[in-house]
Amino acid sequence: MAETDRVKAIAGEISHLVPKLLRGMRAGFITSPHITAAQMVTLMRIYEKGKMRLGDLSKEMHVSAPTMTGLVDRLMRSGYVLRTHDKKDRRVINVELTRAGKKQAESIISEINKRWHGILVHLTKEERENYLRILKRIVNVLSIKND
Repeated sequence: MAETDRVKAIAGEISHLVPKLLRGMRAGFITSPHITAAQMVTLMRIYEKGKMRLGDLSKEMHVSAPTMTGLVDRLMRSGYVLRTHDKKDRRVINVELTRAGKKQAESIISEINKRWHGILVHLTKEERENYLRILKRIVNVLSIKND
């Protein structure tokens, strides 16, 4: 089998495995019944970046401004996010986590860590190290493509 054919075959297998991986991993990550997966990803991005412009968050998450506004509105109603006007330009809206939002994000990180630990203990030391190395390379490729 030619190398390009094998890459296509592997890509096909991964295309079927990743949704299963995501479904399996997502179970147990969301620690609040009031937060959806999209809200969780938004919350985690604000946690990573800190206070940021709503427009920048929308661009980084590759969603439309109205979609991001809806996500932020729901996170505000849950008490996880504050929306403020920029002091220099009132047209600019900033978003940042509340204390409850930070606590929720830290809880999500803790759950993700526990979940991965429960998976990684079933792999050999070499498999774990290889998985981490490959995952870092994939994330690097994705960050280059998204810049």
